Amino acid sequence: FDPLLASDSAGVILNESAIARFGFLLEEAVGRQLRTTPQFPIFGMQEFKIIGVVKDFHFDNFKRTIEPVGLFYTKPTSIASIRFDAGHTQEVLAFAEKKWSEFHSSAPFHPVFMDQQFAARFAAEQKLSTLSTVFAVLAVFIACLGLFGLAAYSGDQRKKEIGVRKVLGASIQHLIEQQVGSYMKWLLVALVVALPLAYWLMSSWLSSFEYRTGIGWYVYLAPALLILIFAGLTVGSVSLRIAKENPVDNLHRE
Repeated sequence: FDPLLASDSAGVILNESAIARFGFLLEEAVGRQLRTTPQFPIFGMQEFKIIGVVKDFHFDNFKRTIEPVGLFYTKPTSIASIRFDAGHTQEVLAFAEKKWSEFHSSAPFHPVFMDQQFAARFAAEQKLSTLSTVFAVLAVFIACLGLFGLAAYSGDQRKKEIGVRKVLGASIQHLIEQQVGSYMKWLLVALVVALPLAYWLMSSWLSSFEYRTGIGWYVYLAPALLILIFAGLTVGSVSLRIAKENPVDNLHRE
C-alpha cells in the first residue's frame, strides 16, 4: 500500500487461498475488482481492487487449514504493530508507551508479543509433551523396579541351579547371558505388541493437524533400544551379584 495514493484506500491484498476461493488465476488476479454485499461493507466501502497477492502464511495453529485473507489499508486504530530487535526490548517498550500516551491517552498501553501469542496456540501440545515425558520416565522407572524385584526373586529360587552350573564350569558371563536372555525374549514380545499400538496412537494424534510432520522409524527404535538397555542393566546387575556368589555356600544351604 502507498499512503500517498488515494486509490490504495480502495485496494486489497489477498493471499493465495483467497485467490483460489474467488476462482482467479494468480497471474491474472491483480487488477480485478471485488464488490461486497450492501449489507456488509468493509470500512464503509463496497468496491475494492486487487493490488497484490501474498503467499499463504500461518496465523493460527497447524490444526486448521490456512484461510483466505484480505489485507486492507485503513487509518490507524487502537492497535499498532512494531517490529524491533529483541536486544532492545525495554527501550522500545518505554518509547512506545511514551508515544502511545501522546497520541492515544484515553486507551491503556497494553503490549503483547507475537511470539507469545503464537506459543499460546500450542500450549495444550506443550503440556501434553511435558506430561507424556514425565509419565513415560515414571513408567520405565517403576517397570525397572518391578523387573529388579522379579529378577532377584527368580535368582534366589535358582541359586542351586546356578551353583551346579558354576561348579560344572559355566562362566559368570554365560550365567548372566542366560538370565538376561530369558527376560529379553519377553521384552521383545512386549515391544512387538507396543510399537504398532504406539504408531496407531501417534498417527491418530497427528491426524488432528491440518499441517503435520511425518514420524521416522528412529522415533520408535530409540525408545525401544533404551528400554532394552535399561532392562538388560537391571537384570544383569542382579544376575552378576548371584553369579559371583560362592557356589559351595549356596549348595551347602540347599
